[in-house]
Amino acid sequence: VRCMLLAEVGQPALAGLGNTLLQMGLPEQAVEIYERALKLKPDYADALCNRGVAELALNRFDRARESFDRALLFQPRHVEALIGKGNVLVLKGRYAEASDFFRAALLRAPDDPRILNNLAYSMLNGGGELLVALRHASKAEQLDPENPVVLETVGSIHLRLGDAPTAAKYLERAWARSLKRPPEIQIAIMDQLVRAWLAADRRDLAWQVAEYRHRAFPNYRIPNDILKIFSDLRKPAEPLPEKK
Repeated sequence: VRCMLLAEVGQPALAGLGNTLLQMGLPEQAVEIYERALKLKPDYADALCNRGVAELALNRFDRARESFDRALLFQPRHVEALIGKGNVLVLKGRYAEASDFFRAALLRAPDDPRILNNLAYSMLNGGGELLVALRHASKAEQLDPENPVVLETVGSIHLRLGDAPTAAKYLERAWARSLKRPPEIQIAIMDQLVRAWLAADRRDLAWQVAEYRHRAFPNYRIPNDILKIFSDLRKPAEPLPEKK
């Protein structure tokens, strides 16, 4: 029955269904629906782009890149496809190349905090001009001040610039706003906060964050640079008390 119903609708409705499945956290099913839409219209850039987003959610980076490339073949200025291609390159560690795609996207959407943040992040990690990266990240913060990912980027740039107290301030804000985010985001923020407090000669505060991180997420590996400072983190973590 499901296949019969899908056969009766056109590619816009199929793409809409794919978007709904993606928002529901069902990327595998979303890919299937996008494929159906693309059989009806192979040059449908939006469906190609969203298929790429779904493939990214499934950690299928090469398939995601292919989808974004095809979307850009048909619509070279497709903002979401430019962002997607940049994100794939970031995940592959090709930060300088990613920056080029984020810059192209920013030309078409200069006030999009996602693009500003992603460009700043890729510049930070790809040898870009740090003060320019900070300008992009600061604008992203103005547009989306409660986003912990943006705050983490701002804090990390300040840390790289040598301003550890300011970095810690931003990273504390990021941590406070990340508690409902996936563990990977919380952990990345806490690790940077540990580094910021160490750089600010506040070993006591760095230990508090590091110990909490170890106890809250015992199955996640602690970076070597932090283990060298706090060797006690190599020991099994004592569980946090259960919330009543």
